[in-house]
Amino acid sequence: MFDTQDAVAAAFADLEHLLEERQPAHARYVCAVCGGTHFDRGSNPGHSECYYDVCTSCGTIMASTFGVCDDQRYPPRRSTSNYKRIHHWHERISQLLLQESAIPHDDFLQIAERLLDGSHTVINKDVIRSVLRSLNMQLYIEKWLQIIQRVTGIEPPKPGNQLLMMLDHSFTELQQPFTHFKAQGRKNFLNYNYVFCRLFQKLGCAQFCMFFPLIKSRQKLRALDEMWESMVSSLQWPVKPLQQIAPFAVKLEQPAALLAAIRHRGAPVAPVETNTASTKTGFRKSDQRLLHELNRKRLPKRRRSDQPELELQKLGSSVKRPRSVLAARLRL
Repeated sequence: MFDTQDAVAAAFADLEHLLEERQPAHARYVCAVCGGTHFDRGSNPGHSECYYDVCTSCGTIMASTFGVCDDQRYPPRRSTSNYKRIHHWHERISQLLLQESAIPHDDFLQIAERLLDGSHTVINKDVIRSVLRSLNMQLYIEKWLQIIQRVTGIEPPKPGNQLLMMLDHSFTELQQPFTHFKAQGRKNFLNYNYVFCRLFQKLGCAQFCMFFPLIKSRQKLRALDEMWESMVSSLQWPVKPLQQIAPFAVKLEQPAALLAAIRHRGAPVAPVETNTASTKTGFRKSDQRLLHELNRKRLPKRRRSDQPELELQKLGSSVKRPRSVLAARLRL
């Protein structure tokens, strides 16, 4: 169980060489414009997805987090029969990186109010699942890490490009033995959380397993173990027993203050007051001459063939224009 971001960092200190390069604490968690400490993850979809952090107080985009795209994190995706599997694999990695789409604020506020009503001292996936069921919002269960981050400000460490590519390579290697050993008629791959835990342990990063909780059925785990042993034996990988890692959990402290901060971040910004008092503006003669010269240059030069513009008589004028003058102008 964790209570601060520093405690999470300490648990992954021995994996520093495999993590994304971290910025100094003051640069990571404080907005350079307003001093805010809360950020939402945004994305700019296009040929490749670009991600960035946005200050929830003033909307400033953090320059140090802008421009990281899929092409930098993953090798180009090829159109193969395993495309759907690798695509789902990348979606699960995006959840770990907190680069998925954000839960709408109104729905998130309802979730936060239940989590921070004082009845919970710890927040983890099981607690979030029960809250989502009570709100009929089970579709957000895959965003449980995002919920923890937005409620407490504590997030998982981000694996670096080297580790991400090793995961991709290992996942791709598993496709052929899976096709060979799978039951007849089966299409779905092994449980993804199970595969993540197995690969993280193979790569010496068992700490990351806390973000991929295993299924609780012993019978299903035993079946997965048997299938895994057959697959990795054909690849000549070492066969080791599965390590049991406690799922990621965060201690809830001062829930009322956390909820107040969430409500404040979602409150509409008050419009800027404008000064409606009349101000008297004066021009010097030099200013008037300058304005007259600028207006003269802006007007297009009139040709002889152009019809003269008619002057419209101002309404309310007590002086009437003689008919003879107006008729003479119309005849021109």
